[in-house]
Amino acid sequence: MRFFSTNLEDCRNAWSEQEEGFERTTVAAMVKKISITKKALIPGLIKPSRMSKGSQE
Repeated sequence: MRFFSTNLEDCRNAWSEQEEGFERTTVAAMVKKISITKKALIPGLIKPSRMSKGSQE
């Protein structure tokens, strides 16, 4: 039974490590998505304002 209990503990440790790694990757992916959307939005916001200013002049 000792082997079984230690095996369970090892499984738990491996699982917690996997969860931590998964959370890190998802957070990193979310941050990347946010930065990409910001990069995509900022030029989109700047271009129309420049175009409208140019058309007014």
